[in-house]
Amino acid sequence: MRVTAQLVRPFTYCIHKRASGVLRGSGRRFASGCTPITETSTARMESLTRIVTNTLRNPGGVTKLWSFSLADPSQGRRERPHKLVLRHNKLSGTRFVVLDGIEVPGTRGTTSLLNAVEILFKVDDATATVSITPDLGAGGFIYSCRVGARLLTEQADVLEVSDMGSSLPHMEDVGGAANGSGNGHEAGRVPVRVMVPEFRTQSSEGKLIVHYKVVCTLSGAGRAGGKEGGREGGEEGGKEGEVVVFRRYRDFDKLDRLVRSAFAGSHLLSSLPSLPIKVLNPFADQSDPLFIEHRRQELEVYLQRLIRMPKASHNPDLLRFFSLHPVTGQPLDPGDLNLHVELRF
Repeated sequence: MRVTAQLVRPFTYCIHKRASGVLRGSGRRFASGCTPITETSTARMESLTRIVTNTLRNPGGVTKLWSFSLADPSQGRRERPHKLVLRHNKLSGTRFVVLDGIEVPGTRGTTSLLNAVEILFKVDDATATVSITPDLGAGGFIYSCRVGARLLTEQADVLEVSDMGSSLPHMEDVGGAANGSGNGHEAGRVPVRVMVPEFRTQSSEGKLIVHYKVVCTLSGAGRAGGKEGGREGGEEGGKEGEVVVFRRYRDFDKLDRLVRSAFAGSHLLSSLPSLPIKVLNPFADQSDPLFIEHRRQELEVYLQRLIRMPKASHNPDLLRFFSLHPVTGQPLDPGDLNLHVELRF
C-alpha cells in the first residue's frame, strides 16, 4: 500500500488506496482513491509527521562503533581504552574513520555497491582494518573491524554496563582489560541525569537566536570537580560533577541524526525518542516566549529519554553534545580544538 497525504477537504487527510472510500457510518464519500484516517486530530497528525520525519532523517547515514583497549607502556600493565567510529553514507558513498573523537587522516573516501573497501591505519603500535563489504542480497553493507589479529564486536552487539550510577568505574581506576571478544570494557563517566532548566535569547542580524541551557550530571559525581563547556553559548559555572552547556535547536537536530545513524539496522531504532519537530508554519510566531518555553520542555524530555536508552549514554556523539570526551567522559578542554571539529558525513 502506497501512503500519501492528500488534502481532500480542509483538515481531512487520507490514505491512498485503489478503491474509493466511504466514511463508515456517515454515508459521506470522499475523493476517489482516498479513505479518511481520522477526523480532525492535531495529535494524530503530529504523530504521523514525527514518523515521516524520523524515517527521512539521515536515511543513508550509518555509524558503526567499536570499543577496545591496547597496552600502554607508559602506564605499566594498564591498557588504554579507545573508541573507533566509522561514518558511512550509503547514498553518497562518503566514509571516514574517527578515533577517540578525531578523524583519522587518510581514511576519507567513497564506496560503491560493487567493490569492497578496506581502510587501514595505525592505532598506537597496532594496525587497524575497517572493512566495508557490499551485501547485494540485502541491498546494504557488512561492516567489520580488526585491530591486529583481533576481530572486534560492533558495539551494538555488546552488552552494556548495567550499573549506570555512581559505582560505574572511573577511567582513572580502570585498566581497560579486554574481554573475550577483544573489546575494552565500557568505562569512564557517562551522563546519568540531564535538565534543560532555562533558555536565553539574543538578536543577531535581525533574527532571534535561542540558546537552551543544558545541565548534565555525570556518573561518579564528587570524584572530580565539575568543568563547564559550551561552544556556542559561552560557559557558565556548574556544581561539582555537572557540566553546563548551551545548545541551539540545530545542535539537538544534529545530535538526533547522528544517534539515529548509530542505531541503523538495530531493533532499538524505533524506540528512540522523537526530537520535537521543526515548525514550518510561516504564521507561527517562534519568537513567542510561550512557544520557546514549550520547546524547552520538549527538548528536556527528549534528552532525559535518550540517556536512558540502552547503549546511548556511551554514544560518542551524545558525549560530545555535552562537551564530554568521547572515550573518558571527562569534560572537554575548550582549548582542545581537535575534539571540537564538526565531522560531517
